[in-house]
Amino acid sequence: METNPLSLRPPTSALRWFALAIVALAGAGMLASVLVLTRVPGVASALDLDPALATRSLVVHVNLATGVWFFAVLAGLACLAETFGPSGEGPVTVAVIGVVVFLAAAVSPAAAVLSDYVPVLDHPAFFVGLATFAAGVAFDVVRPRAFTSDRWLPREVRYGVRAAGYVFVIAMATTAAAYLCRDPTATPAARYQHLFWGGGHVLQFAATAAMVATWLFLFRNAVGVPALASTITAIVFALLVAPAMLGPILVLTRQSPAAFTSLMEVGIFPAVVLVVVAGASTARRHGRPSDLHWPVQPIAERGLIVGVGMTLLGFALGAAIRGDTTLTPAHYHISIGAVTVSFMTTLLVLLPRFGAPLSHPRLAMWQPVLYGGGQTVFALGLAIAGFWGSSGRKLYDASQHVMASAERIGWIVAGLGGLLAFAGGIAFIALVVGSTRRLMTT
Repeated sequence: METNPLSLRPPTSALRWFALAIVALAGAGMLASVLVLTRVPGVASALDLDPALATRSLVVHVNLATGVWFFAVLAGLACLAETFGPSGEGPVTVAVIGVVVFLAAAVSPAAAVLSDYVPVLDHPAFFVGLATFAAGVAFDVVRPRAFTSDRWLPREVRYGVRAAGYVFVIAMATTAAAYLCRDPTATPAARYQHLFWGGGHVLQFAATAAMVATWLFLFRNAVGVPALASTITAIVFALLVAPAMLGPILVLTRQSPAAFTSLMEVGIFPAVVLVVVAGASTARRHGRPSDLHWPVQPIAERGLIVGVGMTLLGFALGAAIRGDTTLTPAHYHISIGAVTVSFMTTLLVLLPRFGAPLSHPRLAMWQPVLYGGGQTVFALGLAIAGFWGSSGRKLYDASQHVMASAERIGWIVAGLGGLLAFAGGIAFIALVVGSTRRLMTT
């Protein structure tokens, strides 16, 4: 049975969602090390790494890092936002089964198809697993709630979590609409690109709404007051939900794929800028409080600054994209890195409230900087290579042509940044494992 939100222990379903998210992040991190090695000139050939291994690793890495990690955290926050009645652990069990099924497909000889947003393995088990995981998440983020309390998340954060949950379901509906409009004669590459193009764009709205919700949570813990007035909070999340609602319509009316790109440009940027400007104004008025809990306050402050900074840099890199160069993955990686560091910091801030004091508080204060800094260096390395025309954003060492010295420098910088981010990820996992020993034994 779920715990009443007024008790000291968080809902079991939330803890299980967060555990699934952290395991997925750890798996994605291990696969990322393979990808980093294949991106550094000469390393893959020296280690005799099979390019096909990198491609398959990429498929699983992306689905773990931007699918399971992102939306398992969202589902966990939904369980904290408004606690359910009895029998609330079924959805997370369904999601775990889905992850196991799609990982089982990874050991099959199925071909990897690098469709945008959701790369896939062309095997039925892979799609059954993804759909099962999505069903578990969808059930927990939209089903009716029994209680509402500020015990774990303040009201403005709950608004954001609910908005992100609605957009997640809209993304699933957009993908279903694309399936109904599929071309049975298309090649696998064209078929899966069509299937996930629209839904993948809508998922960016869901991830952004969830990230903004965690920013509001971190701001409250860093400054001690809400970042936004209630009216502005409503406007921000309306700006993120309203455009996403057009997703299924754009697919069913067979609009150009560029329509989704335009939708994301006009929907995400204004909402994020409004949050940043309004939050900065609030912080300037109230200043830094001296009576908030240590080390939660500096952890929240640093994680918030890193997440916001990475997001704004991601916007700048996105605006600089011209053609098919590595500027595209530079923009993509720093953007998803911003979501990840915001989620990591939120979980670090929540751990003491869950009865799990941070095992190494000073490491926790620097972990967002280490991970976020590494991801930023990685993205800037890709940007350097992209500015010099380096292409192959979906290719790996054997197919990668590094011509100019500046391109080579860019790839080396990216490799170093990837290693720093990997170290930041290890630090996060170590902090969670070390801090939850007490929680697991109670």
